[in-house]
Amino acid sequence: MAFVVAAVYIGSLLLQRQSALEPMGRGNVTWLIAQSPSEYARLEQRIGAYGLGDAGIDVNEVTLRFDIVSNRMQTLHSNSLAPFIASDPRHARTLKQLDGAVDSARLLLSEIHVKGTPARMLALLDPVYPKLVRLSVDANSWNAERLNREREELFGLQKVFAWVATGLIICGFVFVVLLLLNNRLLKRTHEQLRRKDRALQIQYNWFEAAVNNMSQGLCLTDSNQRLLVSNRQFLNQFALQSGANWQGEPLAKLLPSRMLPTLQSDDPGEANPDQLIEPFQRQTHRLDDGTVLFVTHEPMVNGGWVSTFEDITDRQRAQDRIAHMAHHDGLTGLPNRLLFWQHTEQAIVDLTDDGEPFAILYLDIDRFKEVNDTLGHPTGDALLRAIADRLGTAAAAPDIIARLSGDEFAVLHRPTSQLSSSTQALAEWVLEAISQPYLIDHKELQITTSIGIAFAPQDGADSDELIKKADLALYRAKELGANNFRCFAPEMEEKIQRRRSLEVDLKRGIAAGQFQLYYQPLISLQTMKIVSGEALLRWNHPVHGSRFAG
Repeated sequence: MAFVVAAVYIGSLLLQRQSALEPMGRGNVTWLIAQSPSEYARLEQRIGAYGLGDAGIDVNEVTLRFDIVSNRMQTLHSNSLAPFIASDPRHARTLKQLDGAVDSARLLLSEIHVKGTPARMLALLDPVYPKLVRLSVDANSWNAERLNREREELFGLQKVFAWVATGLIICGFVFVVLLLLNNRLLKRTHEQLRRKDRALQIQYNWFEAAVNNMSQGLCLTDSNQRLLVSNRQFLNQFALQSGANWQGEPLAKLLPSRMLPTLQSDDPGEANPDQLIEPFQRQTHRLDDGTVLFVTHEPMVNGGWVSTFEDITDRQRAQDRIAHMAHHDGLTGLPNRLLFWQHTEQAIVDLTDDGEPFAILYLDIDRFKEVNDTLGHPTGDALLRAIADRLGTAAAAPDIIARLSGDEFAVLHRPTSQLSSSTQALAEWVLEAISQPYLIDHKELQITTSIGIAFAPQDGADSDELIKKADLALYRAKELGANNFRCFAPEMEEKIQRRRSLEVDLKRGIAAGQFQLYYQPLISLQTMKIVSGEALLRWNHPVHGSRFAG
């Protein structure tokens, strides 16, 4: 821009210089004024000579001189001399007097041959001559001053031109220097950009390698849930072609709807992307092929999502196995005591919601200890697995079969018909199924079981109480003989309470020395159960004296 302005300014200086030189090149027009006095003097000389009778001068010669002076007068009135004439009022008066004298004398030209006319003409012209000479002198002075002034202006223009040219040269030099510096900076910047581009490419390659070698699937979506970035693991998890361009595809086309990030809205029927989103979402999903994915959706500032998909199939299977082991028997695979207790609690809760009554069947295998003692624990374990299989065929869903401990099993029976009859039929079926012979390790075994039954809610509304009463009924069934079942009755609990009171009294009496034990093998002090024979005790009462109890 500076160069353009300088070039325009120099062009204007050149035009001004040319304009200043033009008058001098064409010649000085003021010399015409300087010639006017001589032409005027010649006119007077020709008039005087004619009046003196000079044979060489005739009327035509005088007329020619009048014409020459008239032409000079027109020149004096030209535009080129207007600045000079306007420079002093005397100049205009002189021209006016000159015009008047010449015009008056020219009127006498037709009478010039009359004696005395030339003298009259000279009398009109003579007063103007000195003023015309004065005008010529003033013209030369004015022209000299104008020339000096124009010369000074020209010198000034030349100075300005020189300074502008010098400044232009300096600016050009500075421009060249700046251009070189700019090229150097551009080269340096280009080199820095190339280094940064290489660094960014390396970082991008690292990022791509890291993303594609993640154990988790990763995808990045925009605010409209359109796919922006994804890694190889993500494509493999959802069986998407790795070579295809999935960028811009709606995530709803690639994933099941239940795995998509959800929006936080007051109206479940509305899904406006402009609404607030939940800060973080974690979900576990099981695919159709059995793969279990742990999905996290984290929102971004621009409204998009960063989603990760972790394959936790092995971990879930391990957790399932641990949960199964925590709630199932390791030998038979049946629910254990904890899971059976939970099912019983749930059945009791269902009773409060107008649920159906149910029954607890408590099973104990008869003489199972003899099998372990005579044939070994492996055979006993195989027998328990076989018994569990038969219980599974005897009691169908929705009944719950569990192994409580050792050779003890339990069945939570939900009848499809009348409770007592359905429970009695199931007990008989279980007794029949278990009593069938077993072939284990090429050995045929015969075994039976005893069953105690408690009904809910008539026998109790608590799981521990129901199992305890079923255990009392089992104890009564064993007293009556093997391969039998009994339902709980209140007198069973009264009898056991009396027995426990007797056991407590016996323990206290023996400890206090109030009883003398005559036949020690008849009583077991650990269980206080009468196992065989008769017990003969002497009771030393402080008031009644010695008594015998049998």
